[in-house]
Amino acid sequence: MLINKTCPALLVIIDGQARFSGSIQVNRIVKEVGEILNSLKAKEDN
Repeated sequence: MLINKTCPALLVIIDGQARFSGSIQVNRIVKEVGEILNSLKAKEDN
């Protein structure tokens, strides 16, 4: 990073595994976030 002055891709968690955001598909991120939000909504409803 200091030599080539670039920043690595951010890490995201998909299916409990950390991955570089540049190496995964956007639809997998959307699916994972949707599942988390649905889980939180279900907890609020109870």
